[in-house]
Amino acid sequence: MPLTIPLKTRAPLQVLSLGRSGVPRTTLERQMLRAVIGGVAICDPGKAVEKLEASKGDLIGATIKEADLAKLFDAIEAVWDDPSAAPELTKLDTTVARALDTRAAYVAAVRERAASNQAVLAAGLAWAAALDVAQLARTADLVNTEVQLSRIPTFEKKQVALEQQVTDLQAEFTQLKAEMTSLKKKSASAPGPA
Repeated sequence: MPLTIPLKTRAPLQVLSLGRSGVPRTTLERQMLRAVIGGVAICDPGKAVEKLEASKGDLIGATIKEADLAKLFDAIEAVWDDPSAAPELTKLDTTVARALDTRAAYVAAVRERAASNQAVLAAGLAWAAALDVAQLARTADLVNTEVQLSRIPTFEKKQVALEQQVTDLQAEFTQLKAEMTSLKKKSASAPGPA
């Protein structure tokens, strides 16, 4: 029994190839699949990896609430219709989108929608895992790697921190110098011993 992809694209797009399931995939459908994989992997990379472990069972038979899944597609279509509707892109959105060969705005739209609703996130994870669990797991690994690498202080971060310390020390030095001048003036104007 072929797996049907619950998509509702409005525009007639060129069919590039047939997927493993025999379902035609258009350019937009591929973009949507990759955006969902990227967005849900960013939201919860741990659950994405769990889906890989569960794939040894029966992910195809997983219950996917189409109403929740449709919210992810609606988010993508909103950005497709009006690119200015895209949420603010993060570095992670851009990195994941580049790795998946999709648009960062689509990934950000999915991320934002899935992050705000656990049922939508669960539906997206189940759908992405049913279609390409290996890609979902690779994307989750990429997300985890990028998050961990972002914790390493870079030279620029260290330089900024050092420059701030120098600025703070200069301010303290200026204040101490002013206090020393004030003390010298007081001691000079003070009457000496008689």
